[in-house]
Amino acid sequence: MPLRTRHDSSPIVQKLQAIEGPKEQKLRESHKEAYRLNARATLQMINANANQDFHTLSSAQIDALLIEADRVHYQKPVNANGSRARYFFARLQRQAN
Repeated sequence: MPLRTRHDSSPIVQKLQAIEGPKEQKLRESHKEAYRLNARATLQMINANANQDFHTLSSAQIDALLIEADRVHYQKPVNANGSRARYFFARLQRQAN
């Protein structure tokens, strides 16, 4: 049996999707769009784009990135093999795209 992730189609999720109406779908899409816009604004604030490599960022950009990570109370994963700034930047890139 394959391992399930948090985002797979479990029976509960399938039941909720079956009874979910267009209002809930629209709300979910608006939340996704809000995350996308917020991530793009944060990247724009530090003068970076979503396709940029983390290792090309200047130290000032990384400092600004860490200030924003502190502001939103971001914590990197416990088993992370990298800095908090790198993981936060990767999160912003995923949300922006």
